[in-house]
Amino acid sequence: MKSTEFLAEASVTEIIAEIAKIYNIESTTMKRMVKIAKSVGMKLNVLESLIQISQQCQPFIRQAGWDKCFELYRGIPGVGNYEFIEKRVRLESRTPKSMDPYLFDEINSYFADMYGHPFRNAMLTTGDKYHTRLFGETFFVFPKGDFKFLWNENVEDFNFALSNFSSSEAVKSKVEGSVWSSKNRDMINQWFIDEFVKETDWHTIDMAAAIDAKAEIMIRCKDYWGINCRDHDNHVPAMTEIMKLAV
Repeated sequence: MKSTEFLAEASVTEIIAEIAKIYNIESTTMKRMVKIAKSVGMKLNVLESLIQISQQCQPFIRQAGWDKCFELYRGIPGVGNYEFIEKRVRLESRTPKSMDPYLFDEINSYFADMYGHPFRNAMLTTGDKYHTRLFGETFFVFPKGDFKFLWNENVEDFNFALSNFSSSEAVKSKVEGSVWSSKNRDMINQWFIDEFVKETDWHTIDMAAAIDAKAEIMIRCKDYWGINCRDHDNHVPAMTEIMKLAV
């Protein structure tokens, strides 16, 4: 072994030992993590992030289960080539991109009254990996700490639901002119709230079922971790085993 290679190996060993110390992981367990990562060709720099995710996201992992926790996705724009991201969730004063602001506020008000939180001010996620491609780079997402969520098995995407409702024959038959015209907007918005939002049986429990339904899942949490699917889709079993060892 060349002297430079020896120094590099010694440096890696020191870093791994320091990570084990910081996160209270036994050296034998840390060695198992290293072995798992190497066996699938993952760089060892993934270990600290996986340990942090496992230790910081246990409320979500317990609700989803180890077999489902890598099946919650989000399309995230503008993340470049990051393998792992840690982001805050904007829980107040969100500006809707695809919905009338008044309707957005009214829906939030209804959710807050009925389910305790304005769930359109949330991280929007899904169990449908392919749906995320409409919004950006696909990431596995893990809410950090305590969180609340809302979903319905028949709502794949809230904005799609609004579009489908507005263009339905039932609505078209009740308005004059285009359903997209400004003169009809407020009326249709109110119908959407009364006939769709308030008539839908929203759920606040069973994360595993929400993921299986491939529904839109509105999650109220302060922060979340993301893992780039492009880089790590094939590493899920190995990452799961590493994360299990971290707790």
